[in-house]
Formats: sequence, C-alpha cells, structure tokens
Amino acid sequence: PILDVLSVHAGPGATADVRWRFSGTWPSTWRPRVALLGTSTMATAPGPGGEPFVASVREALDAPLPTTLLAQILPNWEDCYNLYNTPPAETPQFGVLGRKGGYELRRVPPELVLEVEADAPDGDSVPRALSRPTLPG
Repeated sequence: PILDVLSVHAGPGATADVRWRFSGTWPSTWRPRVALLGTSTMATAPGPGGEPFVASVREALDAPLPTTLLAQILPNWEDCYNLYNTPPAETPQFGVLGRKGGYELRRVPPELVLEVEADAPDGDSVPRALSRPTLPG
C-alpha cells in the first residue's frame, strides 16, 4: 500500500487540510489496483506545555467507498469477454506442411524465432537459430 500526500493547506483557525491518495493491490485472484482520493482536516489545540497537538481529524473520501471499490475491483465485462476469446500468446498459429518419421514440418509466422538442439559434425550439441524475427515496416 502507498499513501501519497498530494497537498497541505492551512485552513481557518488552527486547522490544516491534507489532500491524499491511498493506493494498493486488492487481494483477489486478478489483483486489481485500487486508489482512493480524500481529504483529512486536522484541528490543533494548545497542549499542557503550550505546544500544539492534534485535537481532531476528520477524513472524507472524494467518492463513496462502495462505489469506488466496485468500480475498481470488479473486472469490466469487456475484459472478461476478451480474456476468454483471445488465444494465449504462448500458442502460435501454424500450419502443418508435412509429417514423416516422428517429426512435423510446420509453417510458422515470420516473427517467431525457433531454436533447436542440433548435433554439429564434430559431435557438439549447440542450440541453433533457424529463423530470425522480421519486424513489420
């Protein structure tokens, strides 16, 4: 959690207004980021030794807490819809050109880099790059 003090202004009499933002990660499966904005008004009074002390603190959020939390914690419908309708990045689209003897020859997108373990003529096994990424444009 992070508490940021955005501004401090002296108020009427012996008061001060402190603008703040409290943010953190909500403990749920998708770990959404939550940010609350608010103002604290502190009133001071003279203490027994003449030094001022904080006599009262009044805090107010900019928006109602349930509204703010529901808007930031619950995932949007579009996010849920797109999450389950998008293929994962780890599964590239490819076409099988042929199969023979326990291997497949595949056509893969040009931006994908493939590395295989290949035996060199001298018997040394070294990963070899078969294709290099091509950048669009």
